[in-house]
Amino acid sequence: MKKIFLSLLLIQSFFSFSQDIITTKGTKVYNSNNQKLSGKEVRSLLSTNTEALKLYNLGKTKQLFGIVTLSSGFAMVAGKLVFGKNPKNNIIYTQYGPIYSYEPTNNYLYYIGAGLMITSIPILIGHTKKIKKSIELINEDLKNPSTGFNVESSSIIANFDGIGISITF
Repeated sequence: MKKIFLSLLLIQSFFSFSQDIITTKGTKVYNSNNQKLSGKEVRSLLSTNTEALKLYNLGKTKQLFGIVTLSSGFAMVAGKLVFGKNPKNNIIYTQYGPIYSYEPTNNYLYYIGAGLMITSIPILIGHTKKIKKSIELINEDLKNPSTGFNVESSSIIANFDGIGISITF
């Protein structure tokens, strides 16, 4: 039993100090071999640190919201440019000749679309900061690992068969 416990302790310390440091380039996360990690892999790495996981998820949510805001603003401006050029012309024929009535187009879609594109800029800037902060937090955890085993409780057990120690990790 002592040999099994000692070998598990040594193996655990080996794995705890062989962690890779992860880096970011924008919102893309890479491991130490410069291979891109998927979102599931990053979330599994961040699962040990709840604050880092919360920051990463918040950064990804902000990224999605920023992309949707930017693309909808662009779609409004482009749609207005393509489909809003021709004003509605009405021609009414009277006995004195044709009367042309001109209805100018409104520019509300230009203003709303430009506003959405402008508001997406700080959102998209902020999401990269959150993702980088979460990666910095997990790298700090990897550089300074905690002890291998955290002992929650220990007690001495005695019965007719003998005496023993109970340790809860």
